[in-house]
Amino acid sequence: MNSTRYIATLALLLACGDTATAQTTRGFLAVNGGLLSGSKEVRQAQTFDDVLFGPEQGRFDSTYPAGGGTAFDISGGVTVWRQLAFGAGVSLFSRQNDLQVTAQLPHPFHFDQLRRITGTAQGLTREETAVHVQAMWVAPVGQRVEIAVFGGPSFVSVTQDMATGITFTQVYPYDTAAFTGIQRRMLSESAIGFHVGADVGIYFTRWIGVGGAIRFTRAIIDMDAVEVEAGGLLTSAGLRVRF
Repeated sequence: MNSTRYIATLALLLACGDTATAQTTRGFLAVNGGLLSGSKEVRQAQTFDDVLFGPEQGRFDSTYPAGGGTAFDISGGVTVWRQLAFGAGVSLFSRQNDLQVTAQLPHPFHFDQLRRITGTAQGLTREETAVHVQAMWVAPVGQRVEIAVFGGPSFVSVTQDMATGITFTQVYPYDTAAFTGIQRRMLSESAIGFHVGADVGIYFTRWIGVGGAIRFTRAIIDMDAVEVEAGGLLTSAGLRVRF
């Protein structure tokens, strides 16, 4: 009987401790670094003219490779009712790609005699900035651990180098040609998508700790008539602060 009372009393004290923590820590902040993965390969087909092509047009196909890279993420929020909180976050991502190009060039002297060339253009920049507005459900687990799940809309902006043409060399009798590079321009477009995720924080003191998070973000952005899928799976870890 005494053991039962002791266990019941201990459980009550732990529950009260969790409630007190939830009530006195109204705000929280997370600063993370991590890896963003999940961007898909993008293919683009374009036509172009040259004075040596005559009435025919050349064509080139560009392949922007899939992949990810390092990202920085900061988010915070405020508890509004029991374990329900609202917050916002910002994710920043940047990488450089190598662009694979295949082109078909008309012959200056013969119709329907295309010359095929291939090449690689290096150092194309891609940057993503995502602003997340999120509702969160925060569940304290004892005095040291907090688990949160969250989701909401994301406002995603992508800035990317896009190929607008190619450069090449050819010499008489022009039966062959060689790839030398691309013409490019920087495009920037935005779209609204969504995100969902989860976060676990482990606190060394009442206010300071560390944690890890995963967030999946997706937005479809029209980049010069090419659909680009932005976002992906962000796995990150860093500092946690509650106040």
